[in-house]
Amino acid sequence: MTAALGPRVRLVAPAVASFVVAGAAALYLAGHLAPRYDELHTLAYLRDPDLGSLWRSYRSVGDTLPPAAYATWWAWSRVAGESLDAARAPSVLAWAVAAAAVTGLTRRAGAWASFAAGVLASTTALVYLGAFARPYALALAALAVALWCWQRAGAPPGSDRPVRWLVASGILFAAASALHYATAAVAVVVALVAVAGRGSGRRWQGRALAPAVGGVVPVLLSAALIPQAIDDQGRLVRVAGPADVAGFWPSAVRPAVLALAVVGAVVAVAWCWPGEDRNVVQRRLLDRDVLRSGWALAIAVPVVAVAAMALTSGTYVHRYSSGALLGGAIVLAEAVGRSARRWPWAGAVAAVALLLGTGLAIRSTTDQMIGRDRAEQLADDLGATAGSGEVVVLDEYEYLLLRRSAPETVARRLRLGEEPVVAHSPAPVDVAARLADPEGQPFEVLGTAAAVDELVAASDGWEAEVVGEATYPRPENPQVLVLARLEPVRG
Repeated sequence: MTAALGPRVRLVAPAVASFVVAGAAALYLAGHLAPRYDELHTLAYLRDPDLGSLWRSYRSVGDTLPPAAYATWWAWSRVAGESLDAARAPSVLAWAVAAAAVTGLTRRAGAWASFAAGVLASTTALVYLGAFARPYALALAALAVALWCWQRAGAPPGSDRPVRWLVASGILFAAASALHYATAAVAVVVALVAVAGRGSGRRWQGRALAPAVGGVVPVLLSAALIPQAIDDQGRLVRVAGPADVAGFWPSAVRPAVLALAVVGAVVAVAWCWPGEDRNVVQRRLLDRDVLRSGWALAIAVPVVAVAAMALTSGTYVHRYSSGALLGGAIVLAEAVGRSARRWPWAGAVAAVALLLGTGLAIRSTTDQMIGRDRAEQLADDLGATAGSGEVVVLDEYEYLLLRRSAPETVARRLRLGEEPVVAHSPAPVDVAARLADPEGQPFEVLGTAAAVDELVAASDGWEAEVVGEATYPRPENPQVLVLARLEPVRG
């Protein structure tokens, strides 16, 4: 028994290690970061008393996600509660599961290479997906396990039970697609890879049908809801185009580009360095269909995602292509595994570089996104804690953020100043109507300086006096907020 334990430990150790590293990265970010705007949609639905109420709330506002995603979080909240930490827990766990599943999928590349593949996603700019109460991490985990089942279904005849693995992969592809429409792109690409490899005769019909049906059926069943998602996305200004395809991978690897460059250099040298043993890097390690899927996913998913968004809402963000991370991980495992076959130390170097890259990605994320401590400090920096009258917040995200993070005495004074898109947000204050009255009562507004200036310019004889100013980080640019007292010009 002891003799058998060693190989078993070596088999599962890389998956356990990647689970721990990815889970720790996601857990740290979940505890550090303040809620994002899209996360507030998830948190809002947790207030519904039952699924019928959730459905009515969902239909009453614009939303881009399938209702199954919110139903999942609603069900979880009945057990774990409605706090931010509780809502983020499924994503943290799913991010770790996805890492372990990728490691298991690529284990034939070797322990170091499969570990590196498992933590690759945590070295990218998309690592925050593992920390937020949104379905991306859950969908990625479902896809990773689906690919593992899909691989098992292609085992040589007589070595396994393919039907159960095909059924499992189809169900998991369907679960991913039900959580987010964009993940259907992964299922379609995998199905096409199976069709392209039909010459191998390895149950290609079932391996094509399972991802195709699993990925597409949930989208078809949601056909009546997709126009709502398109309309909601139309509010955004991000335009889908060819530059988004070309920019996905450079944007994704930017936080850890130096660490990944080390891995690339080691692989390139191992493959090119002269010597009698150079030919060992030419022999494939991973299953042929898995490796083909890796290349196809890494290249095609951004193309499909951008094309789909361009044809529908015209709006695209890189997280819609997060399924491409699975393909990149497979390709990385193969490259590192072949290098380690020639130079065993190459795998360890790659693993250490990926660990360093994870740290760099965490640091980059915390620098670019507002943390909980900073969110709690905003009200004080703005001078909002000193007043007593109502404060009209011009942006819904900042209104909801301050309602959650500001002291209760400040939160009670806040009023929303724009039409809401998040469920259960209150009716907005008609700021324009107030400013149209030259004899109106003074009140305070909170927003960007440009937004406040625009209000004053459109008013009928009002002026603004800045009470306080504060800055918080956003992924694109720092956001500068002002708290201003608006009052009519007398005399």
